Amino acid sequence: MGIKHSDRHENFEMSTASFAIAMVPMIILSSGITTLMTAKAYRSIRLTNAKAKRIERRHRL
Repeated sequence: MGIKHSDRHENFEMSTASFAIAMVPMIILSSGITTLMTAKAYRSIRLTNAKAKRIERRHRL
């Protein structure tokens, strides 16, 4: 079972295994972007918590 692709210049069939191998760079790129987004969200949460702690300390005094 494979994926058939028709083009003006050539016809070929890509097997499931070769398709999976062809997708590896896209998977790596996607996981990298997800990691960056997670790091950014974590940083934002830490900054927000730090600001909230400062506000709480000011109100206690």
